[in-house]
Amino acid sequence: MTDFNTKGLCGDVLKIEDYDKLKELDHWARFEGFGFTTPNPDAIGARGQGKFVFLAASKDHLMYYDSLRLDGTYRLGATQATKTDCPMLHWDEDEGCSKLRELTDLEPLSKIGTRIIIVNPVEELQDEIKNVNFMTAIEETWFRAIEKNRVKIRLKTSEYEKTASVPKIFPIPSKDTDKIKVWVRDDDEIELLTGERFRIKHLKIAYRGKGTAEILEQLRGVNIIHNGMKITSINMEGVSADIANNIYGFIEFDKELDRELRKNYNQNPNHYDLQWRRAVPKAIKEYLLEQLRQFGYKKLGIGIDPRERKKQVRTAAEMDALRFLSQYAKELDLFGRKRRPPKPPDPQPPQNKKIGVMLSNFNFPDPEREPRVNWGEEIKDFEVRIFNKTDDNLKGQVRIFILFGDKEIKQIHDKRGIDITPHLKSIPLGPFSLTFPKNIFPDPGEYRLRIRLVNEKNHVEIDSLTRKIWVEKDPPFHVPFEPLPDDFTEKEDIARRQWITQGIPGQTPILFYNIAHPCYKKVEEDKELQTDYLFDIFLEGSINFILNRPDKEDGTPDYHPLETDKIRKDPKDAYFEISGKIAEIKSRYYGEV
Repeated sequence: MTDFNTKGLCGDVLKIEDYDKLKELDHWARFEGFGFTTPNPDAIGARGQGKFVFLAASKDHLMYYDSLRLDGTYRLGATQATKTDCPMLHWDEDEGCSKLRELTDLEPLSKIGTRIIIVNPVEELQDEIKNVNFMTAIEETWFRAIEKNRVKIRLKTSEYEKTASVPKIFPIPSKDTDKIKVWVRDDDEIELLTGERFRIKHLKIAYRGKGTAEILEQLRGVNIIHNGMKITSINMEGVSADIANNIYGFIEFDKELDRELRKNYNQNPNHYDLQWRRAVPKAIKEYLLEQLRQFGYKKLGIGIDPRERKKQVRTAAEMDALRFLSQYAKELDLFGRKRRPPKPPDPQPPQNKKIGVMLSNFNFPDPEREPRVNWGEEIKDFEVRIFNKTDDNLKGQVRIFILFGDKEIKQIHDKRGIDITPHLKSIPLGPFSLTFPKNIFPDPGEYRLRIRLVNEKNHVEIDSLTRKIWVEKDPPFHVPFEPLPDDFTEKEDIARRQWITQGIPGQTPILFYNIAHPCYKKVEEDKELQTDYLFDIFLEGSINFILNRPDKEDGTPDYHPLETDKIRKDPKDAYFEISGKIAEIKSRYYGEV
């Protein structure tokens, strides 16, 4: 990877003890130091974590880098990461040119700039370059800079040469057309509660109607441009997917707001999101959502459905809370893989449901990569069970099928005329097996196993159950249990509970959380507050899973990572141990978000 029209990696090779005296033009030292910020508020790549991506892209964790500098001097560097160190080597001028040819068979740079050479790249990088996904990601990230002719990016391989271009849906017209509705705001302002103001340089939102090309998922929503690159996006809330998926655009800030975000709000994770809980990003988000609302009302003639908006906020908050919890899941041994547990007892009906369906013995072929399966693999001998805790006598229909998106692609079972008698503990259906041939599951990604129990008399759904399955692709993060929102109001003994659990780790665990609880109601309108709330109760539920985990094969309990003796010895010790573990992880979570 080579850049031109820069100053190159100017500056001297410094010793570690000199890093606290870095000057503005010590680019070489900053590059090698990896973790030092620059006083220039307009510079991109302030802390240099991006260099670690280059090392991670090498099977040997090895890269070379050379630079022809503004003063005409040439230098070659090399580094290889080990478990404990990342040593740097350097060669200047003719020696560097000779060493480069010896190591790589490449010629030294002839234009002022810098080159990164990844040694023995991983297959994933090679595949992404070959199938053009790498270039697609570049065009997504830098579309605005490309549109404004601020950068030119070229990708050359042995098979093709391509110059990055603006995605087809850009540029956005300045006025409405027959097929595109447009919302434009220039030189707008956001105001904080303190009275401090920041300027929005450009905002453009567009809606493409029927008959236009589909908008790629990664370009949907209002793309947030920071220092010339897209870092994240915000979608319209409270509208149906067919509308939200056809809305796109971008927002740009002036230099002062870009600098403000860079200083305080865009370092965790580095450059690819904003810390939405903090004042300035939160004001930006509120401004964007209000502009999207006005656009929908004035240009598209639609209002925001409060129920749909709450559902979308809940889904996003749930995913974020699970993503954060997954960072601690291995530490808590939530995946239950330190030993092979004995076969669990038959599942019990959940406390929050009176009539419903359960899954039994639903085990992935390889627990180490659950919930992923590969083509040709099989989930064997699972059952579906129906229960009824009421006095009602019903006739039911059970359908079991697979969805990809909203499309049904395979039916597993369809049975009518099922007698659901009063106080029925369990009707087993099955066993079933599910295989994953490529001709039925051609697209790698998320599929859903769906179970529906319907009242045959009035065709009203009594209960449903969904399990996510990822085929030939890893999920974005590993989920330790399935969270399901529910209303506990009708069940007196748990009406005031925030959550209950069902199952155990490694055996289709579920955490039901109460969306009728007053604490949930307090946060349901705010995605960031709801994320924190759900993280807290998911963490509490995780401890419950640990306490319900099967004993060791010798019959002794193991409450790892809690101190087993403290849990068994005395209620006060148990409470202190459990609350301490929860407080420890909360401290780390709230210290990072």
